[in-house]
Amino acid sequence: MIENMKINRQLKVPYYYQLYESIVENIENNKLVEGDKLAGEMELCESYGVSRITVRQALKELELKTIPDITNAIKAGGACMSCHHAPGGLQDQLDEVWGRPKAKVREAPELRVVSGDGGDAGPELSPYQFAKSVERVVNEYIRPMLQRDGGDLEIVDIKDHLVYTRFAGACAGCVGARMTLKTLVEGTLKNQVDERVRVIAL
Repeated sequence: MIENMKINRQLKVPYYYQLYESIVENIENNKLVEGDKLAGEMELCESYGVSRITVRQALKELELKTIPDITNAIKAGGACMSCHHAPGGLQDQLDEVWGRPKAKVREAPELRVVSGDGGDAGPELSPYQFAKSVERVVNEYIRPMLQRDGGDLEIVDIKDHLVYTRFAGACAGCVGARMTLKTLVEGTLKNQVDERVRVIAL
């Protein structure tokens, strides 16, 4: 965990740089190691007795330029995503510090055809194969993202293309749980397993 140093207001060194040096010193002295949670913006403000502008400038010095950079550094906000693009959220703060990034044209991902309309979708999965595919995707893709934020997902039952789930940990009481269920859980399963998947929270 980070060991706070108070800002020396007598020094002619800018406050943001003192905060930056304190964080770097904690990393170099192994008081802050990979996987540790860096305090959030408001917590840093209170701990060091500085403004949000000072904290943002220090974070700029740490080269946190994208939402994944921030969520990996503070180990929060990765799965529920409710703070990412909300007004005043992480993206707005990044745009304030770094400026709005230029739009990049991305190539659309290749989508698999999974309908049973006689196309080249391949053989239909048996119920056992379908359940195993769902479990594999949950364990390899979805669960690790939820666990980064202290949450988890339990598969309660699978019937036809309906997947009954229950959030656990931090996700159980999260205000963004419904959004996470539709975008992260159901979206990933539709893309990786079968377009007909519907995820239902219990």
